[in-house]
Amino acid sequence: MSFGYGVLRVVLRDRLSHDVAALQGLDPNNDAVLMMEVRGETEYAPHHKQKLVLVLPAMRHFAAEHRDAGVQIEYVELDASENTGSFTGEV
Repeated sequence: MSFGYGVLRVVLRDRLSHDVAALQGLDPNNDAVLMMEVRGETEYAPHHKQKLVLVLPAMRHFAAEHRDAGVQIEYVELDASENTGSFTGEV
């Protein structure tokens, strides 16, 4: 992934809100939003399977909503071959 943007803004799975600080002052012409599904986040503590079934589609919907509004979204799905499995690796 190559970024030619002003600011890379990271939105985590537990921050799916239009009011999240990472999106304040977002310039859709220059900034990009990074969202990532990482295995490390699903394995660090026990999670109910139903929670994961709800969280991942919610993330994808949130990203699509912003993409449709003209925001540059860089989204890494859990099963993407290039997914490193960690936040650090994706950033």
